[in-house]
Amino acid sequence: MNEQQVILGVVFTTLLLLLLVAGIFIAIYIAGRQKMKQQIELTQMALQFEQEMRKAETEIGEHTMQQVGHELHDNIGHLLTCIRVTMENNAYDNEVAKAAYDPIEQYLTDAHEQVRLLSRSLNRDFIGAQGLYGAINQEIERLNKLGRLNISVSGERPPQKPDKNKQLLLFRIFQEIMTNALKHSQARNVRVQWGQPEGVYLRMEDDGRGFEHQTILNSGKASGLRNIIKRAELAGFTCTIYSTPGAGCSYEFRQIQEQT
Repeated sequence: MNEQQVILGVVFTTLLLLLLVAGIFIAIYIAGRQKMKQQIELTQMALQFEQEMRKAETEIGEHTMQQVGHELHDNIGHLLTCIRVTMENNAYDNEVAKAAYDPIEQYLTDAHEQVRLLSRSLNRDFIGAQGLYGAINQEIERLNKLGRLNISVSGERPPQKPDKNKQLLLFRIFQEIMTNALKHSQARNVRVQWGQPEGVYLRMEDDGRGFEHQTILNSGKASGLRNIIKRAELAGFTCTIYSTPGAGCSYEFRQIQEQT
């Protein structure tokens, strides 16, 4: 075997080794791409499953609230009406009884009105008929009649209107925030502002005791706050919370800009 044949043999062997190494790298690359593709598909399936679960939970919750709303309107409202009629009949020819029944009748009137407004706010069809702006304003009217909060409203109806389901989510967020103000914040005044500058769609602010919101979010005791943030994202909004102890709390909602 001459020197030229040895050189050719070495070159040929080197090429084979390079091709083998390249083949191994290509196989690893293809396997990695396939694995990455599978992981992306699994992630997308998990996200889709989570979205479907959230949708189902929302639909179940809304169906339950709608049923409660119907029960309040049809049954509790009917019972209150029957009580009023019975009292009026008993007091018709009795001036003493009439004087005693007058304040009770006023309480019954107020209770009937609260039941009527509450039953409407629990019914998801209410959003379709009134829209978010009208629904929130009517809920404010109902809450003000309770006498525990003084809720003021400013700003005009926003020009951009989310679809019905997203409006419903925002309305439930509003109800949850108002419930927190009634139960936990010790607030006396709440300001609701529509269409604020710098892209704010809706802002709610109370003068309650406030809290360390970031500390609470980082703890395991923030299911209510997380639920507000999660629902806002599902509705296509960011929710920014500002609160410090002794300085009240505010929530700002901005529409998430869709990427094109």
